[in-house]
Amino acid sequence: MKNKTHKSESISSQALYYYQQRMEQFYMEMAKVMKEKNHGFWLEGYGTLNNQPIEEILFEQGFYIDPNDYEPTHEMLKTVAKRGYPIIMNFHAPDVILGNVAVKIKDKWFAFGQCKNDIDQKEIYATEIWPLKYIIPRIKQMEIKLGFSISVHSYGSFNWTKLLNEILLSKIYP
Repeated sequence: MKNKTHKSESISSQALYYYQQRMEQFYMEMAKVMKEKNHGFWLEGYGTLNNQPIEEILFEQGFYIDPNDYEPTHEMLKTVAKRGYPIIMNFHAPDVILGNVAVKIKDKWFAFGQCKNDIDQKEIYATEIWPLKYIIPRIKQMEIKLGFSISVHSYGSFNWTKLLNEILLSKIYP
């Protein structure tokens, strides 16, 4: 019996450059949406912005999301998704607490933030958007495999009961 090994798919240099460019474009679109929807709202906890462009904040710092007021960020992510960037919240399993917020670029999913599965509150929401300067040099490591994922675009506000029903139905009727 032969031992079968699978070569791990590696991103070529040319493809790597493409994914990095598209990730930058995604961040620019996110900045554009945040400007359109009053970007200061997301960044109130950072003190005075000193006329610092939102692009610089997204590229250099990223930002945390208030767990008590995550709906504006969810709306921003939905708007970006509607503009051609599929976005998901991905967990290894339905009962895992922390996961990744990821965007699909061409044929691959890349993490760009963190999300939380608040099982007690029956809510799933983004908790952090990572700075682009962190992601670009690590783009190969940011590629994720889908586990239990929820589309930001498809689900609107996350209804945990609805999601569980959908999971159960997908197990019964694959």
